[in-house]
Amino acid sequence: MPVTSQGTEPGLTLGKLNEFTLIMRVKPGGAAKLREIFPRLTDEEIQQVDTIHNARFVLFDDDTRLLVATVFDGTWDQYMDDFHTKLGPQWDAIFKNVEGWPGLRSLEDTSAFLRSVQVQASQFYALYPEASTKDVQKALRVKDLFDRALDEAQS
Repeated sequence: MPVTSQGTEPGLTLGKLNEFTLIMRVKPGGAAKLREIFPRLTDEEIQQVDTIHNARFVLFDDDTRLLVATVFDGTWDQYMDDFHTKLGPQWDAIFKNVEGWPGLRSLEDTSAFLRSVQVQASQFYALYPEASTKDVQKALRVKDLFDRALDEAQS
């Protein structure tokens, strides 16, 4: 399956999946604050955006830069809206430790900042590019039902 550009938006697309990679400069003292914040970011909070497949946060270059990388379903604009409205307080706590973060004043400001620090991956691979998060959740429910049926048949 060919990897394509999302058109006018940054990032690569593969099937139903889009890569989203941010690289930002960390403010002085920000790395220590980020190390306190990251463990408190819960799965339940991230799952509020039900199109996120995965997320990674990496401090590098002697704690002077932060990489945030996710894979998501859907359009960039919808992801930005979810990013701003569903995870706003969590992202604000993280991004106030990087240079240039405008805060959560508006979706337009959030999108403009993220666009300014987003870099497109050189290559993007996914084992199941046609599987949205909803597809994966459905497949896991079917597997669970099938496993239970097999367990009951063996009893």
